[in-house]
Amino acid sequence: MAMLPMWHKQLGFRVVLSENILYGKPMDKIQYKKAIKACALDKDIESFAHGDMTEIGERGLNMSGGQKQRIQLARAVSFGILPYD
Repeated sequence: MAMLPMWHKQLGFRVVLSENILYGKPMDKIQYKKAIKACALDKDIESFAHGDMTEIGERGLNMSGGQKQRIQLARAVSFGILPYD
């Protein structure tokens, strides 16, 4: 299985959650929402003050290990590495 690291750690600065999932890929709202739901990130995003526009990374939101893993899974799903159906 391919692993995609947290983007903000590679770049060394803060990014918003949606940018981290999209990893530079153009936004396809339908596919993005399916990836979020398939990886059970919807409840996490609802709990963040700024939703998927919440800053993560240096001085950004501190996330649990499970949240970080769900973000990585959502990125893999959005890139078609893991199926979501």
